[in-house]
Amino acid sequence: MKRELNEEGGYKADYWEKVSEFYSSPGFCDEKMYLFYCDTLTKLTDKRSLDEDEFLTADWYSLDELKNLLSEGKIVDAKTIYAITVWENMLLRNAQSENKE
Repeated sequence: MKRELNEEGGYKADYWEKVSEFYSSPGFCDEKMYLFYCDTLTKLTDKRSLDEDEFLTADWYSLDELKNLLSEGKIVDAKTIYAITVWENMLLRNAQSENKE
């Protein structure tokens, strides 16, 4: 994960926290995926190391923008939908914790 963020994304993160692990398609394959939270991203380079057959586009979105893209049917892969849901739940839990204090 860290190597991919560095090489393919051109960023590094000092803090990493695993928030979830899940199977991409239980019953069909045994691919296990991991979802990490990291913050304080530092840009390493504008040049990324991609394989010849790799095409990667990176954009930054707020949670509200992602939820709009979901409702418009523009995000259709399960791992991204799951990651958005986990992010939203993390924010809700943090907000509820702060309100209790």
